[in-house]
Amino acid sequence: MTRLMAICVFVTTSLTTPGAIGVCQLTSGPAAAPASWQTVGAGTAGRPGMGSIEGQVIDGTTGEPVSGATVTLPPPIGSNRPPVGRSAVTDSTGHFLLTDLASGRFVVRADAPNYVPGWNGAFRPDDASQSFAVTGDQRVDHVVVRIWKAGAIEGRVVDDAGTAVAGASVEVRRRKARGFGAECDIPKQGTTDAAGRYSVTGLSPADYIVVVLSMAVSLPTSVVTAYKSALRAGGDQSRALIETLRATRVPIPLNPVTFGSSTFDLFGPDGPAPRPASTGDGRLVQTTFYPASVTVHDAAPIQVGPGQVRSDVDFHLVRRRWVRVAGSVTGPNGPAPYVGLRLVQPDDVPAEATEFTFPVQYENAETITDERGHFEFLGVSAGRYRLKAAPANRTPWLQADVTVGEADVLDLQVALRAGIRVSGHIVFDGGTAPTGEMLTHMAVARLGEVLPTGFPPPPGATLRADQSFTTPEYPPGRYVVLPQSSIPGWSLRSAVLGGRDVTLLPFTLVESDVDDLVLTYRQQTPSLVGRVRASSTLEPAETEVVVFPADFETWLKEGMPSHLPSRQTRVTHVAADGTFFVPLLAPGDYLAAALDAREAGGRGADTFRRLARVATKVTLPASGQTTLDLVPVTIR
Repeated sequence: MTRLMAICVFVTTSLTTPGAIGVCQLTSGPAAAPASWQTVGAGTAGRPGMGSIEGQVIDGTTGEPVSGATVTLPPPIGSNRPPVGRSAVTDSTGHFLLTDLASGRFVVRADAPNYVPGWNGAFRPDDASQSFAVTGDQRVDHVVVRIWKAGAIEGRVVDDAGTAVAGASVEVRRRKARGFGAECDIPKQGTTDAAGRYSVTGLSPADYIVVVLSMAVSLPTSVVTAYKSALRAGGDQSRALIETLRATRVPIPLNPVTFGSSTFDLFGPDGPAPRPASTGDGRLVQTTFYPASVTVHDAAPIQVGPGQVRSDVDFHLVRRRWVRVAGSVTGPNGPAPYVGLRLVQPDDVPAEATEFTFPVQYENAETITDERGHFEFLGVSAGRYRLKAAPANRTPWLQADVTVGEADVLDLQVALRAGIRVSGHIVFDGGTAPTGEMLTHMAVARLGEVLPTGFPPPPGATLRADQSFTTPEYPPGRYVVLPQSSIPGWSLRSAVLGGRDVTLLPFTLVESDVDDLVLTYRQQTPSLVGRVRASSTLEPAETEVVVFPADFETWLKEGMPSHLPSRQTRVTHVAADGTFFVPLLAPGDYLAAALDAREAGGRGADTFRRLARVATKVTLPASGQTTLDLVPVTIR
């Protein structure tokens, strides 16, 4: 079988997110399709003037064809219209045919029982898809879609007496190498049965963090009573109170246990969680990461291979002594009623935990202030926490570090603060700058959180006629300037804050407004073109190019996560003549290396350090094309 020829280019800050779109041109591939290919929505011949796609679905591990796979074609990229022949089922040789396609750029997805979904152009389960063009009555053939068998994580949850814990929420998050550390993906969840057993299936081959969730929710009795009364009463005032309480995103238990003036319950992601033992003895189960850690930084990753079932991931939950954390919240006009509060693990990573940078916050306890602004957390175990507000719009904000020991922590006094605004101006470098009404309709200076809270970021700032701007309010945290803007024909070249170049690196908003962010835009941006020379040991179809900053240690130290869009990450496939083209890159010094796409493995700190020994240095100027020829190398 001949193969597709592909080059993947990854440039600084992060690697490509699964499902991201690149560009590819397909050359040679598997043998000619048999007449038995099955299609849905059109005949195999197709209509005159309409395009078609031929291809094969194969097992990403063995290379064997996958029969009975469902192949789907999302709408053309940049279009809202669905194609006519948008799905097919592979035959016994794994082949498929999609017909009656109007011109456009497409990606192909394949699903099969006991497999995780796959996209064309992916060499690994977490690789990006690659789009390709269909023009007129063109037939694009030999499209290969690799899919990998799904794995599973199973185990048993018992309490400290060895008794099965039924109804416990178990969360599994994929751990992906990103820069210096790692990040966690969207979770999959399972629930233990009467015997305490759980099973989380449909897992891609990867490393996973597994956790039994147990969040303590304690609300003032007056808040629960007011909420129940509002549900019964109806009317504008009642609806306003219900909306205010729901906006905190703190679950309100309807049948909680009462402790003094507060109510108490344990919650998992989908509702009340079981209590393995009575709460009356002053001990409770805390959120536990496999094998027996109460912090995500000490969790042990579980490796799952293609089709592998890890059936030994058991939990022995330990009840820990708990105390109260109480105080009051004030706002600009005095006590702040009905404010959602949460105790989370601190964002800062301990110095010894250099392998992890998790953009996930696990709440240990939640509450809501009463009508006088008072709050009380129950069920808090010893440890370091950060007290934060939990409003739906993230501002106003509050934040306080809390250390909990063996005694209650009472009389905490915290204040709500207005959000932080970032002001500055933009510079148009080269070309004719927009003016007048066109300028004042443009949005710039959109910030993205390095550690996201789950709330969408503000849309950005609107430019004034004098090219200045002021952003909406942000809570404190680490941010980067996102590359998107609504300035047609212009792209972000640099971002400078307080005299520091933050184009590629994050910055911290602490408490005060910032007024000196300078954004420079250009009409022309750098691009990279090149060719990978033939190798006697590695076919072009199995080659990818990795490009990363020459000052990679600084980049690795920052641990930039992949959930943030980046001007420095591109994926592309080569044309039939072996060339590749990567547009819209950031200027700067990079290292580039061509290597075996099938054996590149994880892209953590160690991989980049080894790549640096064999990579080629290339400098991208402020604009124009840079040419680079590479020879495939081996990572050692």
